[in-house]
Amino acid sequence: AVVMGNLPYNLSSQILVQLIGARQRIDRAILMFQKELAERIIAPPGGRDYGRIAVMLQYCAAVKPVVDVKAAQFFPKPQVDSTVLELDFGVYREPPAEDETLLFQVIKAAFGKRRKTLKNALSGSELPIGAPLAEAALQQSNIDPKRRAETLHVNEFVTLSNCLSHMLGN
Repeated sequence: AVVMGNLPYNLSSQILVQLIGARQRIDRAILMFQKELAERIIAPPGGRDYGRIAVMLQYCAAVKPVVDVKAAQFFPKPQVDSTVLELDFGVYREPPAEDETLLFQVIKAAFGKRRKTLKNALSGSELPIGAPLAEAALQQSNIDPKRRAETLHVNEFVTLSNCLSHMLGN
């Protein structure tokens, strides 16, 4: 199945999360987003734009820009430019997440306090882990506990969540 649409800009992130959850029934999606959100979705690690939605989507889809659409091309003219993105959900990541729910919780926790180190962000989150376990999981995953979430590649998040899954006995 293919999903196409011009999403309401105020609901785009929530709709993306729903599409991620339903991706077993969706081959690809072609969607128009506010340009700023599209830039955050395709952002690579290391920059301000890279965040939770980028990691989640890049985990389960190949994302590529199709076309930019200027505000002047609409009537009535909106106040923002737009970008059309193609999301191919036929991507299989190596290594796969052993527990996707935990992966998405780890991503949420890591970005929940962007200014904190990963160790502090994870141990101060809703996850059932304290600072010693967070540090042990990060070290076992070969991730410096002093790094911040925006520096981790998708595969590092997967490795970390898989390690935490084993440590928590999931």
